Amino acid sequence: MQLDRVVQSISSPLVVVDDSLMPPDFKSLTSSALTALFSLVEEDGDKLELLATLLGLESSVEPGEAVEVAENKAAELWKFFVLEEHTELLSPLFADFASEYNNKRYRVDSLIRILTELFGVAPDTYPSLEDARKALSSCAIAFVDYYASAEIDNDTAANNLHVEYKDALCSKFNYDGADWPKVVFLISHALPSTSGLADFRQLTGIKSAFFIPLDKKHIEPRYIQRLIWGCIDQYPVSVQLSRYLDTVHNAINFASKTISNEIERLELHDLVALKSLRLDAESESVQSYLTWLVAEALAAKVRSAPELKASLIPNQNSYIPIDGKLLPQSVLFELYSEIAAAPIADDASDSLVMGDVFELVSEANKSRELRLVIAPACDLMRCSLDYDVVCVGGTLLDTSSELSELLGKSYSFGKGQLVLKHIVDGQVVYSKLSWDKKKLCTIKRRDFNSKTSYVRLARLSEVFASEVKELALSHLARVGTPIDPSFSVALKALVRCKIKLSKDVVVEFLYDLSDKDFVSAILSMGREASTGDEDTEAAPLQETILFSAQFHSWILDILQEEGEKLPVGADRGKFDKILNFFGDPKNLRVISGKNLESGAIKIKYLVSDISIPDVCSGFEVWLTPYTSA
Repeated sequence: MQLDRVVQSISSPLVVVDDSLMPPDFKSLTSSALTALFSLVEEDGDKLELLATLLGLESSVEPGEAVEVAENKAAELWKFFVLEEHTELLSPLFADFASEYNNKRYRVDSLIRILTELFGVAPDTYPSLEDARKALSSCAIAFVDYYASAEIDNDTAANNLHVEYKDALCSKFNYDGADWPKVVFLISHALPSTSGLADFRQLTGIKSAFFIPLDKKHIEPRYIQRLIWGCIDQYPVSVQLSRYLDTVHNAINFASKTISNEIERLELHDLVALKSLRLDAESESVQSYLTWLVAEALAAKVRSAPELKASLIPNQNSYIPIDGKLLPQSVLFELYSEIAAAPIADDASDSLVMGDVFELVSEANKSRELRLVIAPACDLMRCSLDYDVVCVGGTLLDTSSELSELLGKSYSFGKGQLVLKHIVDGQVVYSKLSWDKKKLCTIKRRDFNSKTSYVRLARLSEVFASEVKELALSHLARVGTPIDPSFSVALKALVRCKIKLSKDVVVEFLYDLSDKDFVSAILSMGREASTGDEDTEAAPLQETILFSAQFHSWILDILQEEGEKLPVGADRGKFDKILNFFGDPKNLRVISGKNLESGAIKIKYLVSDISIPDVCSGFEVWLTPYTSA
């Protein structure tokens, strides 16, 4: 489904909400304007007679009385002025007032005109969210002012106002018998910061795929057209991803409700029978068994949900540019890390199971030595205190509260390594866990009860615990692990250029984008696409840069401006190579430091600004993380 076709097909597809669209407040007419009108009609009898006619007064009315009535009926006279009727009479009263009023609406009126020209459909306009509530609920594209009321002057008040209308902002529109998500443009002269925009979306529930911040200073035809067509191109893929997430959400809710209903049917005597007939013989507690059973049942129902077996996300390699106005998140990475290894309280009553991770207390302040229990679960359930528990040695490394600090430190999941998300001194931190398959050892069961020797730190999932066990025992094959999603780090850019096109023509400029109101790029760990050959090993993880749509738009504008400065007849070969490179959307994704265009372009991530070389050669884009305030 193409969004531009929808705009042509449904009623009221476009909505613009801005408080500058409020009707004029004629109480703000100045005394000087009224005096100017009085002077005009006092000196010119014909003008006085015309004013009396427009106001429905007797022709013999006095100038002062006529002006007093004109002040009270300014709204009626304004209609004539807007239609450019009787301007010679009404200009003294409305000229300055109209100039101020139109200046307030200039950007929004420009937006309305641009949208009308782009789609051939005039948007519905409203001065407030309350007036627009019904139209917002059914439109396809909405442009909503952040400070949607003159009384609002801070982010908290603005967010609270929009939360009142979140149902209308998040509601879907109907087209061709199906519901589709609307696209919301948040417009303002003073948009919130990237973190403020994240708070706004979280509070209102608007998905980032259908949310676009727009600074009013950028409201001009070329920029809006590029923004709109980019949105239209990305819409089908965004809808597919959104519907898949909705399907997953519904499947989880249904599975959870089904399991809850089954638990309600569970009777006490069922637990008694289970304990006496089976669990006691296996030295298993009712609580641990039921926790395992419910968790596995929930996972099984979600995996087997019929709606998730259908092909909801077609295979495609099209790349949707990231939005530099929105902060990258690492939700998938955090979910995955909790699946791999979950922190666990060191409860003495908790039984020892395969996958438990203990830290050696004596080494806690040195190399942070760890021990992973890999003994069979059935043995651990009923073993004596003298039982030798088989363990694999490991180390806890690189603990940090910032995920970005793990980049470049060979973090990974699988092959004996993973990342643990846990809490230290009340703060969420991330630690790299590395297991050495050569460090096999045994520890007496009783020793784990000594808090002075070992402290339980975490518990690995069965998949990862089994993999480490297989590695350590050199079995025939290791257990495969799922694809781990990398976390992302926001980057700012320094763009430098010094290209000699000929003896007398040099293109040279420098731009520091650290103070821009958008994120230039994000850094993540990625692989080059495989060739499809099953025998080919996966490419290694590399520092991968994803440029934002805002940076892409900015760099194209800059290069086009610089190109226009070149003298006629100049050899543009080197310069056009750079322009064509950034004009190709495929090049929004690059490997940091990779040789580009035979070395003509250098794009590289550095950990700090101080590492950027002083000398510029060619075209360079240096990317560094934002520093914490």
